[in-house]
Amino acid sequence: MTRDKNINARPDGSIHARPATPDEVAYRDGYAQGRTKEQAAQSAYRRVEYENQRLREDNSAANGAVNGVVIGLVLASLVGAIAGAFYFLSQNPTVAPVPEAPQAQPAAPQPPVVERQTTVIERTVDRVREVQPPTVPEVEVTIPAPELPAVEPVQPETVQPEAVQPQAPEAPTAPEEPAQ
Repeated sequence: MTRDKNINARPDGSIHARPATPDEVAYRDGYAQGRTKEQAAQSAYRRVEYENQRLREDNSAANGAVNGVVIGLVLASLVGAIAGAFYFLSQNPTVAPVPEAPQAQPAAPQPPVVERQTTVIERTVDRVREVQPPTVPEVEVTIPAPELPAVEPVQPETVQPEAVQPQAPEAPTAPEEPAQ
């Protein structure tokens, strides 16, 4: 039996190692959780893409049917127009015979017609018409003047200035406060 070179090997085949730190456990669990979330997001994205593709296929089938109907109508109209033109052009029109009028022979030769040349002489007559200004009737308008009471002239009174006596200056007083 060969001896395992790992000195930490146990008889049951497991390896004894140091215990994982909380940071290592959080990193491992975060990796696993992130991977799970990303798989779920990708799965939802694939579902949406599948639905969009299915809707596009349904719409293209419906649009294809509409396009087929439109093309069919255009072709049918074209065939109808060609058939109608062929029908009307292939008709043999029956023309009613037109009776011919008997030709009368002139009894006497007619004299040649002489053309007279006429000349037109233009004459310009200048007429000047005098414009008379319209007559405006004269209207007298009288406005009565308002009657004002008679004003008597007032003579200013003359006032003699009185002699001013100097007074002693008063002591300043405190300003009064306004009542509230």
